[in-house]
Amino acid sequence: MGKMISEKRGSRIVSYHHTHLRLKICVAIAIALLLTTYAASAFAVTVLPMEGVEFEQVDFLFEQATVLNSDWGRVSANPEELSHSTGLSSGYLNIYTNAGWVVQNLPVDLNISSYPVTTYFTLGLAAPENVSLLSAYVEFTSKPQHIFADGLRSDFPVGDAGCNAEGAGESHVTEVGAAPPANLVEFILDGPNTTMRYTQPNQNVQAAANQCFPMSIANSLQYLENNFGLNVPHNHILGLRGDNTLVGQLDLAANRWAPSRFFGSGVWFTPMLQGKFRYLANNGLANSLIHRHQGRGYGSPPNQALPNGNFTSSGITSIDNGAVVTWRWICDQIGKGEDVEIVWSYDWGNTPTGGHAVRVFDCGTTLGRPWIRFLHDRLQTNQDPTDSLGLEQVFTYTQDIDGDGTLNILGRNWEIRFALSESIKLRPELLDFGDAPDPTYPSRWISNGARHTGPKDFYFGKDVDYEADSRQVNIDLFDDGLISRFPITFRVTNPSGLVRYVNILIDWNQDGDWADPGEWALQNFSVPILTVTPGIYTPNQALSLPNNTWMRMTITNIQLINYVGSWPSVFDRGETEDYIFHGKKVNKHAYHFKVHQFNPLANNAVIWSSVWNWPWGLWGPWWPWGIWNAPVLQSAWSSCFSEWNAWTWTWPWGGWRVVNFWGRDIPYCTSCWFNVDFRSSIRPLTVSSAFFRWTLNNNFVGPWIWLGWKFTSPHTLYNPEMLPDDTLNTHTMTVRDIQFASSPARIPNEETTLDNPAVLDLFAASSDPVRPGSFTVLPGHELQITPEPDPNTIPDPEIEGRTVLAKGEILVPGVGEGGADEWMPFVLQFIAESWDLSAITPPVASFSWGSDTTTTLKVNFNASLSTCGSGDCTYDWDVTSNGTYDIAGITQSNTYGAAGYYDVTLRVTDNTYGLTATTKKTVQAKVINTPPNAAKTAPAVAGLLVTYTDTSSDAEDAQASLKVTTTWGDGVTTVNAGGTLQSHTYLRGGIYTIRHKVTDTGGLYKFSSNVTVTVR
Repeated sequence: MGKMISEKRGSRIVSYHHTHLRLKICVAIAIALLLTTYAASAFAVTVLPMEGVEFEQVDFLFEQATVLNSDWGRVSANPEELSHSTGLSSGYLNIYTNAGWVVQNLPVDLNISSYPVTTYFTLGLAAPENVSLLSAYVEFTSKPQHIFADGLRSDFPVGDAGCNAEGAGESHVTEVGAAPPANLVEFILDGPNTTMRYTQPNQNVQAAANQCFPMSIANSLQYLENNFGLNVPHNHILGLRGDNTLVGQLDLAANRWAPSRFFGSGVWFTPMLQGKFRYLANNGLANSLIHRHQGRGYGSPPNQALPNGNFTSSGITSIDNGAVVTWRWICDQIGKGEDVEIVWSYDWGNTPTGGHAVRVFDCGTTLGRPWIRFLHDRLQTNQDPTDSLGLEQVFTYTQDIDGDGTLNILGRNWEIRFALSESIKLRPELLDFGDAPDPTYPSRWISNGARHTGPKDFYFGKDVDYEADSRQVNIDLFDDGLISRFPITFRVTNPSGLVRYVNILIDWNQDGDWADPGEWALQNFSVPILTVTPGIYTPNQALSLPNNTWMRMTITNIQLINYVGSWPSVFDRGETEDYIFHGKKVNKHAYHFKVHQFNPLANNAVIWSSVWNWPWGLWGPWWPWGIWNAPVLQSAWSSCFSEWNAWTWTWPWGGWRVVNFWGRDIPYCTSCWFNVDFRSSIRPLTVSSAFFRWTLNNNFVGPWIWLGWKFTSPHTLYNPEMLPDDTLNTHTMTVRDIQFASSPARIPNEETTLDNPAVLDLFAASSDPVRPGSFTVLPGHELQITPEPDPNTIPDPEIEGRTVLAKGEILVPGVGEGGADEWMPFVLQFIAESWDLSAITPPVASFSWGSDTTTTLKVNFNASLSTCGSGDCTYDWDVTSNGTYDIAGITQSNTYGAAGYYDVTLRVTDNTYGLTATTKKTVQAKVINTPPNAAKTAPAVAGLLVTYTDTSSDAEDAQASLKVTTTWGDGVTTVNAGGTLQSHTYLRGGIYTIRHKVTDTGGLYKFSSNVTVTVR
């Protein structure tokens, strides 16, 4: 289990669930790229009433089974409102009540659809009773939860929801059944969490009474028309038998009795299939679709029974795919792009008692447990007098609750009896596509993307999925061949007995194709007849794999020629898998100086490292988007102090790092080793320099000491043009007595000194000659050291293995006795390392917003719900949707020029790792109604006549539209327009108090000060 950390922010509980996933290693084909270590972190927010979650109690209004104030609860999650209130655009909703964990990992994703997601649950009632408030703990988390506990409850209002979802069958529902039990799903620890969203809701149309079966088919045919061009001749709108609508024609073809939208019969399996096929045949679609079904033997023939095998009518055949309906079959059909309808019954036994038909458009698993989502109208007109209510998309886990071998959804006696699917014949049935973003990369059919036919006789990983076209983006279910990212290892399943060929494409320069030299990284690698194939390939890339790099793996039974990700024809066999890498390989320098602590009172050391893409040499921590980039300081160590690991970052900007040894009175030493590791953090860089300087109370004492080297080369010196204090470097860098050695493994930082016998032994055993020098390098220049190391004796560093060492002495001015220059020894370790950003928590961009309540057209933004892996992030806002980031900061606001809706993009940049994340939301700028300013002139008295002029104003309304109410103090009240003369004639003299109230068009009002008048 993971660890949960919670904090209270006002009335809201924000939690972080930390879960560490195991890294599984397989030896297979290796490509030196990125080693995957994954740590997942769940972000959780407590949801309060009116924040996107609504509850209702269900009244079942079936014709033969009415249950009012039932134990069934209905919850609806609005993705837009939930995202607005929590800052999470996608996540999982969990709800705990007195009944237990009643809603379990309900997926809500604004990126997929803004339409509310619904599910049903138990209210925990022993007998029917009206529920108006529900005490519940509701939490929205970025990742699904294995277990879920109670928390700080809120009282949620509960409305009423009617349901008469029936119409599959001549006899109607006689048994509603018990609500779903709490804690229904037992999630699998470390179970797979694959969420597929292959097909999206198209038209989900209001159904007439008992019209569910033809409506589910009409929804499906509309999906096929929208996505695959099926020529359906009738419009999919509200309809009834006899009219020219799609559902009306299906009513007619199935001979469904329907005298009006409020009255009609249901229809069972056989007549509905006959009617469906009759409609297709009558409209020229008999040869356009392939039909399949699952479910056999339920019900009584002839009309109430399921087909018992293949079913043929009107010259069209549906192929029997199984005796019982399985989630795998449903999900496979959806995964192939086919539409799916299911029919469930409301009974405990094998006798038809009525049911309901819906279109399934979504499926997946959460922590190993399968689920589906379906579309339907729960209020089919006869209980919907407005004919405009009841459309919903319902999420439900699928499992055999009652142990009878049939899948249930929601309730125990809601049995899935039948499932049928259609797919178009315009393309081959079984194809596998890659899923890199098209058209940037060739993936879709229309772009001639790589694609494969079946059957499955060899492929990557354990399985292969097929689809009608490429799924976009990066959501293939069975892209399971990749085992690790550095070295790239993958599994090939090849029981065919024949040699197969693997090709790998890598978009090294990120230009959106795999057509550049070197990007066909692995060419026709011969795969022996093994399930797991060993082998090694090292790409010819010197530095790094840039962030967000797409890779395509293809296995075929033929060798490929000039492969760039597409092919003139469909591959006969095999599979293509696409992956995106979030990381890179980098080289690292570990610098080790032996320096004097020339001031006994010095208490800190300042370290700076600067890195460039030579030859531009742009300088300065103020240039975050230019060539210059600050490195990551990985560790620092000094032999002078026992607190060798006690260092902190006190200047997080740029490359400054202060190594603090925790005290003013530190031991003085005349000579000590100072070791520090630097690594380039954002781009593949060319040259680096490590600077060192002592400080006293944060003031520099003594000169800078530095050593510059080329990142990619153990034989090129570099002298920077500028010093860290932003002054020109006027010192020639002079180095002598340079020698190289090779170490079989990296030497620990604190052991890499020339006081260490093991290091001295490496240089003593090295056949590399000492280069006396001296080598002098002018500021802003680089110099190759000669002779260069022999690659046979000093080979390049290996990732997680061999390193290269260089030792020598550098001339440091003014640190010797009497201010003399002094030679100081150094040793430098060249390290090749893999830095896989998937092992680093990337930033998550998330923000909440609100129309300002006091300022017209002002919208406030808050990015505090974003996450920053390193703790050093910047937040930039594009508030005008013009592609330019206009303002920066965690919290910001913008005042728009006019009321309306505006797209706002937040970009979160992790300055340490160079990772970015963006999110976009639509915000509303409102005209805020502020109270008017109530004002008037002093009353004028002329005998019994009193007058005054209203001088009120309002920020939103014209003065004339204000309502002025005057209570004259004698029982008379007048109402007039703002800005006008107010007058009243009293009947008798006396002292009266005048009260003046001004109301704007929005109903807000203010009083001016009361005044007293005396009339005679």
